[in-house]
Amino acid sequence: MRVGAILAIVAIHTTPFESAASPIGRSFDFATLLNQATRFAVPYFLVVAGYFWARKVAEAGQLRAPTLGLVRRALLVWLAWWLIYLLPTDFFGALAQGGLEPLKVTWWKLNLVARRPALALLEGTSPHLWFLVALAASAGAAAVFEHFGARGALA
Repeated sequence: MRVGAILAIVAIHTTPFESAASPIGRSFDFATLLNQATRFAVPYFLVVAGYFWARKVAEAGQLRAPTLGLVRRALLVWLAWWLIYLLPTDFFGALAQGGLEPLKVTWWKLNLVARRPALALLEGTSPHLWFLVALAASAGAAAVFEHFGARGALA
């Protein structure tokens, strides 16, 4: 199941059958069907991460260490990719435009982050990173519910 969900995530982000003449959602075609069929993958990974978090909480008999571990890992990956996405996506193409072009692109991206700090915090420097922030926030929220004995609210 995990491999299928990984392939579904790749399909969501690469839209392999979309064309400029027929964007996804404009007609009932294979690209639209595939796009909708792959939408299970994101909730799947949130549920699986929550399952393994809850199992660690139960095994450890404590809430803090497993929660901080999950949050720390998710935010570390988020921060690493936040920094990577500051670089030009076509570094050598930017370099061909001139030696300072990669720095200009990075500067423009930092400028955008400074103008929209809430968005930069919630999705980072690329919209794809929202999942990691959502995962960390979900783990934190679930830990708060568990701490106050509101486990039924999580089911």
